[in-house]
Amino acid sequence: MFRGIAHTLTYGFERATRTYQSFRFAFLYGNPATRIENDFAGPSDYTKINGQFHFSYSYDPVDLSRGSVHYYFGPRLSYTYSLSYLHGWDSHAYWGNYLSLGPSNVVRVDLGDDRAWQTTLDLALIGFYSRPDLIRRYKVKDWSLWHILKLTNERYSAGLWSNAFQLQLATEYRSPILGPRFLALAYSCYYSRITTDEGRPLQELIHRIGARILL
Repeated sequence: MFRGIAHTLTYGFERATRTYQSFRFAFLYGNPATRIENDFAGPSDYTKINGQFHFSYSYDPVDLSRGSVHYYFGPRLSYTYSLSYLHGWDSHAYWGNYLSLGPSNVVRVDLGDDRAWQTTLDLALIGFYSRPDLIRRYKVKDWSLWHILKLTNERYSAGLWSNAFQLQLATEYRSPILGPRFLALAYSCYYSRITTDEGRPLQELIHRIGARILL
């Protein structure tokens, strides 16, 4: 089990009328460590580099809004590319990629004076995923961009929620700051589990706390 702090950069847009649409892009980078590393090894002995790209698009045509409470529901398409390199352990590349489809849920409560509280719940239930082989005899020597992209996207399998599942819960408070701009203070929880017939599943649990500027 690896734990640590990761840094995330996000960008997106949303449009809420009678339907709700949103696009999200996130890049995450971290260098988590195991308890073995923290207790017995120096910081240069073992290193895990973890990076993740995430794209998602939601189209929620179902609008069940009542008064100041707005609820939108619809499908969501997403792609997650997660790559790790364990230097000092076995110097192999590990990845868990998932192109998925699932439901999107958005609840926004208008608090007056242009303030709002918004919560989203997104699930990834079906799609296609890619994981490395359980036993690999050779290390990755060519770490060029195109070689890594080819290596980590060579083989995809169809998956259901039982072997490829993602959940993301996010909530944020929005308040106007300058003109049409808003400041959003946000918290989100992301969980992913991808497993094959062989080997242990790749499980990721990420808690995010941050702020966004809405233009």
